[in-house]
Order: sequence, then structure tokens, then C-alpha cells
Amino acid sequence: MIFAEIQHEKHYKTFHPELVALMLEHFTDVTSGLQPDSWIWVRDNEELVKIDTFTSKNHQVKSPMAGALIRKVIDVLKLRFQVKMFDPIELEEHEHE
Repeated sequence: MIFAEIQHEKHYKTFHPELVALMLEHFTDVTSGLQPDSWIWVRDNEELVKIDTFTSKNHQVKSPMAGALIRKVIDVLKLRFQVKMFDPIELEEHEHE
């Protein structure tokens, strides 16, 4: 499920290193690459969040389900970038569990 998209004007290859650096500042299990699209995986325990350009020119934030990690990743992204949310209602519902 796509939860958000990072709004930026840079080419994804130029933006990729900046985005990876931000994730590495806040998370310990980060894998990334440019093959040929930009992709970043952030893992925490059993949760996985993917940030990639596979289906958009801008980086999209994806996860199979809403959970603590997707909220953390989006919060970190919002520290530095404009983030367009696609499914904020589902995220808000899980915050009250």
C-alpha cells in the first residue's frame, strides 16, 4: 500500500543520496540502491517500509500495512521534506490502538 509521496523537484538519482543519509541518521537497518530506479528499505523487527521510484518519478513510501515503522519513517521524512499523504485516515486509526 502506498502511504505517501515525497514532493521534490530533484531528479531521483540526485535526490537518492540525501534521502538515504536521512534514513541512516534515524534507523539502523537500511538497505538501498539505484537499479535503475531509486529504492530504500527500512526494517525494524518484522516491519518493512519501502521508499522507491518504481511507480512514480517521486519517491513513494510503501508498506504492506500501517504500523509503528511506517509512522516513524513518515515523521522523519516530514522533518526535512514536504510529504503528500495518501492514506492518513488508516495511519490515524492505528495511532489510537
